[in-house]
Amino acid sequence: MPHKKRRVFITEVLGGATMGVFFALGGVLISTQMIPEGSMGWDEIAGALGGVMVGYPLGVAAGVFFAGKRMKQTGSLVLALLGSILGTALVFAFAVPLGLTDTSNALWLLFVFFPPLIATLGNHLKFFVEWAID
Repeated sequence: MPHKKRRVFITEVLGGATMGVFFALGGVLISTQMIPEGSMGWDEIAGALGGVMVGYPLGVAAGVFFAGKRMKQTGSLVLALLGSILGTALVFAFAVPLGLTDTSNALWLLFVFFPPLIATLGNHLKFFVEWAID
């Protein structure tokens, strides 16, 4: 992988992770405001986790796409979104079989970096398909 392509790839992954964190925080703030006033603490925790689960993949897709656009790359926002949703689903689908629930640091590390990685690949999927056909 040439130096410029590697830099673009890393920038998109980091941009997706960064924007994903901000969207996740926004999702937490919005979802906790939707909880009724008399609710117990567990409802707020569930709402916060739901906000993270929705906000982070949306932010990852937006971050990957706009970081790529900033670096003059072509890509697909829809494929980046599908990649971030798939990456998030894969992390949680394999959390128990891989024993990631025992070490929550490893789970969160994968949750932060795996969806942007898959979203970046999805963002450039159109390029890879055209390259494979030629």
